[in-house]
Amino acid sequence: MTSVDVPYAVSRRASAIRAAEIRELLKLLDRPGMISFAGGIPDPSLFDLERFRTAYEFALAENGNALQYSTSEGYPPLRRWLARRMSQPGVDCTEGNILVTHGSQQGLDLIGKLFLDPRSALITEASTYLGALQSISACEQDFMTLRFRDGLAETNATAAGLIYLVPDFANPTGRTMTLDERGAALELAHRTGAVLVEDATYTDLRYEGERIPATAGLDVAACGSIGAARTLYCGTFSKTLSPGLREVWICGPATLIRRLTMIKQAGDHHTATINQQVLHRIAETGFDATVDQARAAYASRRNATLDALRRHAPVGV
Repeated sequence: MTSVDVPYAVSRRASAIRAAEIRELLKLLDRPGMISFAGGIPDPSLFDLERFRTAYEFALAENGNALQYSTSEGYPPLRRWLARRMSQPGVDCTEGNILVTHGSQQGLDLIGKLFLDPRSALITEASTYLGALQSISACEQDFMTLRFRDGLAETNATAAGLIYLVPDFANPTGRTMTLDERGAALELAHRTGAVLVEDATYTDLRYEGERIPATAGLDVAACGSIGAARTLYCGTFSKTLSPGLREVWICGPATLIRRLTMIKQAGDHHTATINQQVLHRIAETGFDATVDQARAAYASRRNATLDALRRHAPVGV
């Protein structure tokens, strides 16, 4: 039987979507002896299987609620825990400022749909997270490059829908934005009318040094309340507890969270109830200890890698 290319008429938006390079890279991990430096893939030996097993048993013992539909915004106890947690980056908020999404890709997709029309400007650094670009690309936006020089934000954009930044340990550069650069990014958001998306994927995995205030925290402090802020803070459990459960949260003004929730309702109604309940139990009973263990393990490997590069790699690597 000969295959024939059928000229299906697909939408312009669908035509803009390309295969995710990151998903293709993950296929290489199944090769024997493969150690990949290509993606932010947690070490499975750090997953606390016994705690997860206990948490699932606990969730299933709760009258079957873990297998039921849930609210679109997310499991309320988890959202309350996250709201308390947001005080660390300086964001005073309530569960009404939190939306739980099915992974960072869905979160970015929702944000893109809310703020970007075709030909809207998306401002981002020249080297940034490929997954974010792939997620938002279907919005048919124009990409505008942002560069920081001497603490100032430089771009040709005069108006924009979104600014996307990874302030801490950016993928792929590893760079951390200075306090001045974070202030400059906020000034740019107000000047261009854009909403600033702060991707905090790696923020909890600082190996050394003092934590730099989150852009969202600086924004709330300057505006007086989260309701007047222009920042959406995107946090995740993927690098600290488990990437497979696909649990991410967006924190921002309640008016924006309500709009993002309506878009999510049109897509999948809500994130898996049982996964949210399990992560809430694990987070509430030992999140900091788990993160400390991960930081120590990854820092040791970072140090070993740097030492090996100094001893064995050519000058300049």
